[in-house]
Amino acid sequence: MKKILFASLCLSVPLISQAAIVATWEAYQGNITGDLSTHELADNMDTGSGLNAISRNGVTYFNKNFTYSSTGWNTTDELVVDSQYLSFSLSAVEGYQMELTDLEFYINGGNPSPGTGMWGYTTDGGSTWTFSDPIAIQSNAITGSAQSWDFEDFTVTGDKTVEFRFWAYGTTNVAGNPTASPNTAPISIFSLTGGGNDIILSGAVTQIPEASTYAWLAGAGAMIALLVRRLRRR
Repeated sequence: MKKILFASLCLSVPLISQAAIVATWEAYQGNITGDLSTHELADNMDTGSGLNAISRNGVTYFNKNFTYSSTGWNTTDELVVDSQYLSFSLSAVEGYQMELTDLEFYINGGNPSPGTGMWGYTTDGGSTWTFSDPIAIQSNAITGSAQSWDFEDFTVTGDKTVEFRFWAYGTTNVAGNPTASPNTAPISIFSLTGGGNDIILSGAVTQIPEASTYAWLAGAGAMIALLVRRLRRR
């Protein structure tokens, strides 16, 4: 009886997959004057207007091969949330949810560029933000490497949208010298030789369990508890 109950429980619970790719972006495709479209996007993600692509906000296009480069960054030491940033927004389709785990990125800057970066996300339209620690932006004078933001895992249901932003700012540049103001050097999402995913958002997109599933689990739990009590009395 115990084996039957356990097997039934396992088969009835929706399985949550291990962390995988939710979305990626690749800059190797060339100089992009507009938005940077996704390279990969998980199934059951909304593809509506204003979603998925990385866009510039308050910064401008910079011509640099095999990168998504922007200039005109904040040259003060104060982060300004609604000015001079890159952003992307994501949403699952109705009945599904995103379970997000971490963000990996390849970002560097020219020597006069601000040397501090920061990521943040909001799920309530910007009323509240969760921020990364300040990030030391790599100089494009050397071969860069991947950096990551391992934020606390969180879930976004299909009726909500998550927006991520990246800011570069600071009076000290990537080489440790005073930042040029006005800033004319780029901050770039860059590709290693041969291309590849340059921004990677990991997690899983899963179906939201129906209310009947939760009711079944509660009933199954009660049956198992009753069975255990009876076995203990023997």
